[in-house]
Amino acid sequence: MASLAIPIIEALGGKKVLGKAANVEDLPNLLRGGLPYESLEHIAASYGLSQPDLALLLHRSMRSIQRWQQTRAPLDIEVSNLLYRLVRTIVLARYVLGDYDKALAWLKKPNRALGGAIPLRMIDTDPGAQLVEDVISRIDYGGIS
Repeated sequence: MASLAIPIIEALGGKKVLGKAANVEDLPNLLRGGLPYESLEHIAASYGLSQPDLALLLHRSMRSIQRWQQTRAPLDIEVSNLLYRLVRTIVLARYVLGDYDKALAWLKKPNRALGGAIPLRMIDTDPGAQLVEDVISRIDYGGIS
């Protein structure tokens, strides 16, 4: 599989949002320090995620999402990691399925290989994300869908 680091960085907002830290080597420190709020906006707009979607995916209240929108403060490490995991999974699905529309549709539908779970709802934990990425990899190698 091709390196997904550059598409992931672009999906997080690229240089426009991340500034000079928009490179693979700086990504761990960037996540530790908290992604800029603009990264959340970029991801939401790019993938058609509403504030309620984001609140559910990030385990935060709508009020927290609205507060970030008002203050534009950097996100905390937990939310930054969740966003990174979300983007990594979407980019991987796009790579395997061909385009973002197909990838997002696949991620939003119940999946038999995941026991009927919706992939997008599973990526909030590392084990869940690994299961989803495993299914995507099996699709890539002609296994299942």
